[in-house]
Amino acid sequence: MTQQIDFEGYRIYIGRDSREVSYSLVTSYDLSDYNKYVYNLVSGNWELNDNPFTLEQLRCLYGMQPDPCNDSLFDPLIYTPTRIYKHPQYPDSLFYFTKHDYNMSELGVTTPIRKLFPDAVNPTNFPADSLTEDMYTEDGYFKYFEYEFEITELLPTVSYWVNVTAFDFGSGESGLQPLESSVTLHANSAFLNHANDAPLSRSGKV
Repeated sequence: MTQQIDFEGYRIYIGRDSREVSYSLVTSYDLSDYNKYVYNLVSGNWELNDNPFTLEQLRCLYGMQPDPCNDSLFDPLIYTPTRIYKHPQYPDSLFYFTKHDYNMSELGVTTPIRKLFPDAVNPTNFPADSLTEDMYTEDGYFKYFEYEFEITELLPTVSYWVNVTAFDFGSGESGLQPLESSVTLHANSAFLNHANDAPLSRSGKV
């Protein structure tokens, strides 16, 4: 709709049946970026007019060191509606910033989603005729793009539905809210089976 590549992240849901209302968010991954709200002196309202900014972009725009792009002290989240950023060169320019979504972008750190093969190389950096067998999984997918997340504390012999959705960052300029793919489309169901060689209790009795 905006003619932009506006991928923001994806979310993992789980439910006890396939109805949309049954799904709960388990975890997510999204890019680390920030919304910039600008105060409109005419209307007296805060407005979101731009797409999300990366931390690097905001530092280059509003950093205070001799080299603003490397101003490690600039933290956009310290500026809020009650503690606004005033542009030193343009006193009428008033901003504050918020996270866009959760900013859970560090795999295995800020999000429990992690790479299944952390040492795999990016195949897009190699010519097609130089790709080797060790770059692929047994079922023919590139290892570099394989991720995993473990859902624990599930009940055995109970049916669960799991799905992964993708979402974008919308458009601040046009007022378009972020769009997310269907939580029910392409969902997968599975039963958790108890391990055959593990005891059901510590009593040792059948």
